[in-house]
Amino acid sequence: MIDNEAFSGLRVLDFSQGIAGPYCAMLLAQHGADAVKVEPISGDWGRTLGRPYGENTAHSIAFNRGKRSIALDLTKPRGLEAARILIKTSDVVIEAFRPGVMTKYGLAYENAKATNPGIVYLSINGFGSHGPNATLPVTDAVIQPFRD
Repeated sequence: MIDNEAFSGLRVLDFSQGIAGPYCAMLLAQHGADAVKVEPISGDWGRTLGRPYGENTAHSIAFNRGKRSIALDLTKPRGLEAARILIKTSDVVIEAFRPGVMTKYGLAYENAKATNPGIVYLSINGFGSHGPNATLPVTDAVIQPFRD
């Protein structure tokens, strides 16, 4: 890593899957951030899109390049404890779960801020955090027609 890159010294914790979050974290990594991808034990679902090359596909390579990766089971106490330690030592958290998922795990913004007051917390979802469709899952193809 080159020390004079724009985000050199910044630690990014990426809980997201799909495109928006992984792409954001990848851009930060490409400009010097230390990006850590948190995946479920089964792996990011992007690893299954398209032809596999070992444990990766073109999708996972493109959107996760420059990141380190760790698999955590957030349904288990040890996985949650590891996630909390990572949040405490990170500058940025990126998550793209449906609203309420990070709250369920005790990893929401309020929890992160309590242990790391300077944290920047990016929550990406398709239909907003509140409203009748907030808890619906979404992919890029679903929300494209709604763009201005």
